[in-house]
Amino acid sequence: MRDAKTAVSVVAPTGRLAGDYRVDRSDGLRFDFDVETATEGRYEVRAVLFGTDGSGQLRPMANAHSAAWLDQGGGTIGLHFPADVMGSSFRAPFELRELALSDQGRIARLEHRANGPRLEAPQRRMPRR
Repeated sequence: MRDAKTAVSVVAPTGRLAGDYRVDRSDGLRFDFDVETATEGRYEVRAVLFGTDGSGQLRPMANAHSAAWLDQGGGTIGLHFPADVMGSSFRAPFELRELALSDQGRIARLEHRANGPRLEAPQRRMPRR
């Protein structure tokens, strides 16, 4: 007879990504994610930004992580990719991958999404005559 021991991480679902986000392209690229929380604490959002290279393939170009103290009920956490990163040799479409939410106080990963938001090139408007 053999015995086996397995370690299992049990995490209370203290928060989750609400599914809503906003994008600001005025100074690089900023994503603001709405986070729902069951308890107050320090929460972190992290992701890898992929951009399209010269051959048309999506490639990793930068990663970002940001944390904030959120009260019970939730709040917003933003990820910022500076303009100098966005001015590199990559172009749209851009895509966030490996998007994750963690509860830093409880050292727990609460949510992970392999693929996050995808941004196409901004629409160019024709000047009015």
